[in-house]
Amino acid sequence: MTHTDSALPRSTPPPTPDGDCPNTAVRYGIAAAALLIAATVPAVAYPARLYAADVQSCPSSSDPRPRPAALSDTARHASATRMSHPRPARTALRELATRRLASPCDTAPGRFDLIHFQQWNNPPLHGTAVREVVRWRADDRSGAQLATSHPAGVVPVNRDWWRPGDLASVSPVNPFISSEMIRAETGVTRSPASDPNATVQAVARLATWYSPRRDARTATLGVLADLTGLTFYPRVVDRAGRVGVGVAAVASDGRRDLLILHPDTADVLAYENARPTVSGLRVSTYVLYLTHSHASRRWWEPPEPTAGDAAPPRPQHPQPQRHWLLTPAPPCHVPTTRGAPS
Repeated sequence: MTHTDSALPRSTPPPTPDGDCPNTAVRYGIAAAALLIAATVPAVAYPARLYAADVQSCPSSSDPRPRPAALSDTARHASATRMSHPRPARTALRELATRRLASPCDTAPGRFDLIHFQQWNNPPLHGTAVREVVRWRADDRSGAQLATSHPAGVVPVNRDWWRPGDLASVSPVNPFISSEMIRAETGVTRSPASDPNATVQAVARLATWYSPRRDARTATLGVLADLTGLTFYPRVVDRAGRVGVGVAAVASDGRRDLLILHPDTADVLAYENARPTVSGLRVSTYVLYLTHSHASRRWWEPPEPTAGDAAPPRPQHPQPQRHWLLTPAPPCHVPTTRGAPS
């Protein structure tokens, strides 16, 4: 007899640094989602608008929730993203870095980075083909997460939260405080230096934990521009139909790692890892970033108190909800009620 909690009375053990990194296993068992294995929008049917968005206000909700897992047509999402007009990335990335790069979400108030993303895995990682995650992360290394998955788990939505310091395993400090920290976090300063594929993967992983503001995005472009072997694509469509620019690295065995960036703000819109097959590149992992913003509270916390309101008497955390799983007894063992709730 085993049990899981949809919301824990104590903070969940923090995930490993590469828990959401493409090409690695999801090591901490919380998952999410909406569709089945997938990865790209075909090259046809581009949206009429040239670029991803031309918004005057932050388009994301201040309190997003992951949608329930659902099945979807997967046949047309198996092939890797189609791209054209490649050119060396260095000059193009430096040109992009000279733009204003301001995003309306940069001025969203709150101490938490707010990230909402979907991830497709083919083959599934630990039985999870699709996951959808809404994540909160603060500079004191506290945070929280709502996640759904396909196939669905015991509970429709997994709820996890972390006390200050618990997320030190993700990164001891915010890596976006300087270019040097970004280089260290993405492996550029290692000896031997990280290859471009590993650096692109690292940027994609960081984008599942952080909502970097304008200066940090500019610094990240500079780190990528200093790499050798990256290719720039001036027009790439992500699975949500948003048009951005692509930055890709291809390994010696043909594996391709692709970042799709907003052409005006340099926000990460999507990441794709594809492997070569006899029928062409096939997607292994695809991450679609729906929100990079900021928030003042996590889903269970009340709105910011106004003047005169008393502070809560103690920290507020999600209430535990126990769900018990019955498993067959092993051969030659008599089942008992040990461990069952009274």
